[in-house]
Amino acid sequence: MGLVLSKAKWATERLKTYLPFIQRFRGKKWISYPEGIELPRHTDGNIFRLKDGSVMISMVSFWRSFRKVEGADQNVQVTSRLPDAADMQYVYAASLDLAETRRLEPERSGDTLRITVPRHGKATVILLSPRPDPALEAALK
Repeated sequence: MGLVLSKAKWATERLKTYLPFIQRFRGKKWISYPEGIELPRHTDGNIFRLKDGSVMISMVSFWRSFRKVEGADQNVQVTSRLPDAADMQYVYAASLDLAETRRLEPERSGDTLRITVPRHGKATVILLSPRPDPALEAALK
């Protein structure tokens, strides 16, 4: 019985962590801007335009799960190119498995944003927005 409860608790915790981001995917569109995203080696991800005009980059390192490796990579470099990069004044990184959310200041050059994610474990979401995101602002506190 204890194993079932611990799995249920694990699932409930994951749902609380991931659901706010999954709900944002309704109405998303893949961004197909040239070289729209560059991720580090051994990291997979996608870039989406959300219904509200913000941009979400999902980033996963499956190898950590497959090999049962804990911990995090430090100062992970992600590059995004967008036609409206200058409008994206608020940049957040939520390292979901590490339960860390931070507001970041990317390096900017024309349509390019170079983002340094302080810590990336198994799954990180980067949100680029022209305005503050209330949920992520609350997570900073």
